[in-house]
Amino acid sequence: MSEQRSQYTAVIVDDETLPREVLKMKINEYCPEIRIIGEATNAQEAYEIILKMRPQIVFLDIAMPGENGIELLQRFEHIDFQIIFVTGYDEYSLQALRMSAVDYLLKPILNEDLVRAVKKAIKRIKNQERMMQYEILLHNLKAQPAQFHDRKIAIPTAKTIEIIDLHNIIYIEGWQRYTRIHIQGQDPVLSSYNLGIWKDLLKSHGFLTIHRSYLVNIAMIRRYHREGYVELIDGTQLPVSRTCKNQLVERLLNRKSS
Repeated sequence: MSEQRSQYTAVIVDDETLPREVLKMKINEYCPEIRIIGEATNAQEAYEIILKMRPQIVFLDIAMPGENGIELLQRFEHIDFQIIFVTGYDEYSLQALRMSAVDYLLKPILNEDLVRAVKKAIKRIKNQERMMQYEILLHNLKAQPAQFHDRKIAIPTAKTIEIIDLHNIIYIEGWQRYTRIHIQGQDPVLSSYNLGIWKDLLKSHGFLTIHRSYLVNIAMIRRYHREGYVELIDGTQLPVSRTCKNQLVERLLNRKSS
């Protein structure tokens, strides 16, 4: 079995050596997707390490001599990392919530609590990355050339970002929480975006919803059958819902030939 590769970086901030070592051991054993890239024993060290290393997660002790963890966070104009508070005291829980912390772990840390907190942090990171990709996609689409055949789109997948000519997309299919992008002349691409995101991105680019599960490139429709389905240029037949029928017919009748 191949060793699992670490994907997310973290820094541990605690003024006590033993709790830091225990936390590192627990993370290594129970959270192999986390890679510790730095440690700090006080707020000043932590501030410098976070700015330099830019970790995705910070395990932060609150009660430290001098400047505490809450005061440390107040130094940052923008917090672009996930905070997991680790402390021996429970009176800071309200402040932790106000700082939008992922979780609040009391020492001694239970293994299941640590795993839960890390999973929550990773989920937040993924959501932020997805939102950033969406904003970049939307910006790039708005900046695309006026001619449809010159437009391209970057499709984030699990391991790659596929650059596709927009006019080559035949249709997009909702598939569980993901989407399958069906492209002329190549295998489908699986995207982590749901169908609603693609509808929003492509509504002004020649695509139309014909069913709750399908978004179609209008230019790829060969014919509409009044029984309630469309036939695409690759022979695929897709259902058309009653709520989408009138809009589809209107778009087809008004479609200009290229």
